[in-house]
Order: sequence, then C-alpha cells, then structure tokens
Amino acid sequence: MAYDIIIGRDTADKERFGDKGLIFIGKGYVKMGQYTSLSNKIWMDIARSHVVMIAGKRGSGKCLHGDALITLADGSQIPIKELENNKEKVVSLNEKLKIEQSEKSDFFSRQVNKLLKIKLRSGKEIKLTLEHPLLTIKGWEEAQKLGIGSRIATPRKTFFGNKEMPENQIKLLAYLLAEGHLSNGFCLFSNFDEKINNEFKEAVSLFDDNLKVDIHSKPGCFRISQKEKKYKIKEFKRNPKGQFTDNNIIYEKSSIIKWLISL
Repeated sequence: MAYDIIIGRDTADKERFGDKGLIFIGKGYVKMGQYTSLSNKIWMDIARSHVVMIAGKRGSGKCLHGDALITLADGSQIPIKELENNKEKVVSLNEKLKIEQSEKSDFFSRQVNKLLKIKLRSGKEIKLTLEHPLLTIKGWEEAQKLGIGSRIATPRKTFFGNKEMPENQIKLLAYLLAEGHLSNGFCLFSNFDEKINNEFKEAVSLFDDNLKVDIHSKPGCFRISQKEKKYKIKEFKRNPKGQFTDNNIIYEKSSIIKWLISL
C-alpha cells in the first residue's frame, strides 16, 4: 500500500516495514482562491524513534485575550484562560457552519505585544491577535485586514437543553420573567397592552383550565388564582366557642406556583 507522505521513514525502512508501524496524522490542504480542499494523507513512522518539529506557517498563532468568554456545552461561560484544566465540551462551529458541541483538542498560552479590540454594532466585543481569522462573507480573513463596516459571522441565537416546552408555557415564563411578581403565594402580572394581556390570559387557560386571571388591585395589575381551591384537612378541632376553624385546613399551592417553583 502506498502513502502520499510518510514522515521519518527513509527508503530502506519503507522496503523493510512496508505500511506497518505508521500512524495517520491528517491531510494536507490546497487553497485555490476562496476554496480549500484536502489533498495528500500524511503519516508518521513510529517503528523508530524520531525528533519531530511541527511548525505552523507564519501568522498561524491564533489567540484570544485570556478574559474572552468561551461557551460550554451546558450554556455556561468561562474565560478562555480557565479552559486549560476544564474537560467540559465547548460550543464550536463545524464545517457546515452549524453550532455543535465538541471536545477541546489542545490549549496553548502565550504572550504577545499587540492585540486588536473589535466591537460589533450589536455591542459584542472581542480582543484577539492581529492574525486571528474571522469568518466573513468572503471566507476567513485575518482580523488585521478588516475595517469599519466589515461583516463577520457570529451566532444570532444559541439554545441549550434537550427538552421541549409547549408554546403557552414559554409565553407564560417569558411574560412572568419580564413583568411578573410573586408575593405571599400570589402570582401577579402587570401590563396595559390589551393584545399582550389577552395572549397572557390564553396561555394561562391552556396551562390549567382551573386557573383564572382577574384584576388584582388596579387596572393593569392581574392576579392568577384558582377557580376551585384544593385543600387538605389535617384534623378537626373546635375553638372555645365550639366552632370548627380554618387553622386545620391546608390550601394547596396553585399549579402555576408549583410549576414556577420547579423551574
């Protein structure tokens, strides 16, 4: 079997070992304009000991500032300088330009004399070395070759988790995060927009038909309550007057309160 490139094996060893004692390193690549294609397979001889130096081409040291945030597979973010001893998967971009989870391959730390700070119109910022490539509409370009108005690719949205949530629950959670209030076991919502209020009421109804939305204290402030309260009785006791009291009745939390607590 013939291989394109074998590092560290001379003609005599090729005749002696043939295709044994080799490890596959990867493939070389050929760049033609905007297109890059893989070419020769590269193998290394491990039948004998070698001293091997692998050197990247000039300008291949791609680095970010140590405080640059890296997103882990669970959605949390840590500075890249803390990634050295972290074995969690990271979020990365694959060859099909899709976000995926991947293993960290290596980690290198070095000092440089100069960094660029790039700020996007969205407010995102990044500090990196001059030669660090960024994805543009014309392909990968070194940061130092970009100018004002250059367009680069960044994720518009990122999603994490492996569970689905019904649309009405997503709306409820979003509205309550934005303008909800929990106090004394009440679930309150404040808004004056009629369209939003109607959508909120519909989401509540779809969540549990035993729930209702009423004005709480003033227009624009709403309270979610139960149409029929569920309760448990601990034991029957009479007060000094011989009457049964509510002290022995335990009212259950509404379904939406239980749900919010679980989240």
